Amino acid sequence: MTCGLPWARGSGEGTGKAAGRPYRLTAGQLADSGLVSSAGVTLRIDRLEKDGLIVRERDAEDRRVVYSRLTDAGLATVDEVFAEHLENERRMLAGMSPAGCRQLARLLHELEHSILASDEEPAG
Repeated sequence: MTCGLPWARGSGEGTGKAAGRPYRLTAGQLADSGLVSSAGVTLRIDRLEKDGLIVRERDAEDRRVVYSRLTDAGLATVDEVFAEHLENERRMLAGMSPAGCRQLARLLHELEHSILASDEEPAG
């Protein structure tokens, strides 16, 4: 049971994969995704490239732009890790009733909207 939680519908399949074909993002887009701080993006990209999970590609129209694209091995790894994540989620939520799952999904949806709204408000 996934309880209908937002990440159980595929939103957590890896930032590059979630971006859709051709499964590539710039370092800035990766940092903006919130998954990695700007300071850690280059280090992580270097490591993923060394492991053969991504390749760097220059934009055809603007050579200053460099994309990190998931390789076939990278896509397979994302699929494997996501499947393991869903199985772990199912195991953890197995003891919840359908009503509890609906309530949890509703509360998490409210929390998500609250977080997104707080990001849009000016600090002060």
